[in-house]
Amino acid sequence: MKNKILFISLAVVLALSVGLIGCTEEAPEEYIRLGHIVPFTGWLSFVGEEWENSTELALDHINAAGGVLGKTLKVLYEDSGTTGPGHVDAMEKLITVHDVQAIVGGTSTPETLSSYEKAKLNKVVFISPSATSAEISGIDHGGYFFRLCPSDLLQGTAMAKLAYELKGYRTANIISRDDAYGRGLGEVFKDTFEALGGEVKKEVIYDPAAPDYSGYVSAVLDPPDVDVIVVNPLMEDAVLLFKKFDLAGAIPNYGWIVCEGAQAPDIPEEVGVDVMEGIGGATPYPEGTGPYAAAYYAEYGEHYFAYGPNVYDAFVLLALAIEHAGEYDGEAIAASIWEVANPPGEPVSDVATALELVRDGVDIDYQGAGGEIIFDEYGDVWTSLARVWEYQDGEIVYVDEIEVE
Repeated sequence: MKNKILFISLAVVLALSVGLIGCTEEAPEEYIRLGHIVPFTGWLSFVGEEWENSTELALDHINAAGGVLGKTLKVLYEDSGTTGPGHVDAMEKLITVHDVQAIVGGTSTPETLSSYEKAKLNKVVFISPSATSAEISGIDHGGYFFRLCPSDLLQGTAMAKLAYELKGYRTANIISRDDAYGRGLGEVFKDTFEALGGEVKKEVIYDPAAPDYSGYVSAVLDPPDVDVIVVNPLMEDAVLLFKKFDLAGAIPNYGWIVCEGAQAPDIPEEVGVDVMEGIGGATPYPEGTGPYAAAYYAEYGEHYFAYGPNVYDAFVLLALAIEHAGEYDGEAIAASIWEVANPPGEPVSDVATALELVRDGVDIDYQGAGGEIIFDEYGDVWTSLARVWEYQDGEIVYVDEIEVE
């Protein structure tokens, strides 16, 4: 009897174990998982919450429209720490542990340049919402890399046109962060400004890890007889630089133009609202469409300020590409992105409508929360307009537009 009871017990345990194993194996098939590498820590951590919000908003809209291939879309988050090695480690985990076929990430240029080879090697789609360096254009990514922000070739041009044409400045000094992002912006600004008829009298490259920026600030203020100081930092650097400019009493003496790396609500809060009043730049990413902006505000009670629409669009594009491909495979997704993003096709911006059209076999041209999306041969998105912005009472206010083509 004891043996019979033992046998029955073992049979029950075995049956339960098989059932549990079956559940474990089947559960992932209920979902399609994408990766998102976000700088939750490090010097770009100020975008982390907004990017996660935009991701979740996209997922809500996609899943409310029936998901992808009849399954719920989910996102696995990893923190890059805003470093190249951190981004590579995060990508490695998403690919090898979770077998994701598409990843949104590469917040910065160093993160992107460190990781595109890994995406290419593993045939995983890699979309950056915000890595803008012109150095990225033309890299051999095998067709697996796309970015939804215009190249700094456009931003540097827009900043130069703002300085020369809208502000009437004729002489400039430039201070740029010592990396591909800062140097690239400085070079494009100089070339464009001088082609327009202006003169760049001094260029200073600063080490963002330097313990004191005083020497750099003194250098860029000499010669002093220029119309505008052009500053190409990232957020933490911008705070340190403008505190030094303020201490030097330089703010009232010049015009100031900054890149989008210095475009964040926290900067006036940390430097001083009065100090940053009227300082701004020109960025080629467009204003988010009304539906996206309204949905973001309704859900989170605040306005987005950076590349939120691009993050949203990245996940919508991936959902549409997977649906178009009919399978969750990196190579197929990469090929399908071109089919759902670029013309020709029926223009559509509403997510539910776009998914329905793709399921019905209709060619679409997804317009996007951040505006029309047209990828060139490098996977770069192009726009012909830049938005002029400035700080007013500590807020980012858009005041004009510039043609950059």
